[in-house]
Amino acid sequence: MVDIAVWGEGLRARRRFFESDSVAVVEAWVGRVLGLDMRQNQLWTGLLRITLEDGTLTLREAGIKYKHAMAVTPRR
Repeated sequence: MVDIAVWGEGLRARRRFFESDSVAVVEAWVGRVLGLDMRQNQLWTGLLRITLEDGTLTLREAGIKYKHAMAVTPRR
């Protein structure tokens, strides 16, 4: 299990995911709970400053494990 906390637009949310869940699953959840259009925004990890752009990767493949803080920023 991976515990993910995410913030963006002044809002925060937290949820647990399986390591086998894809980045796209996390993006869909973030868009839903924070009310953001993830086609115009992207996730990045707070600690390592890694942008998660490939939605087909699993969290494990993207290097996301245990507890992770993420932020949402506009796509460039």
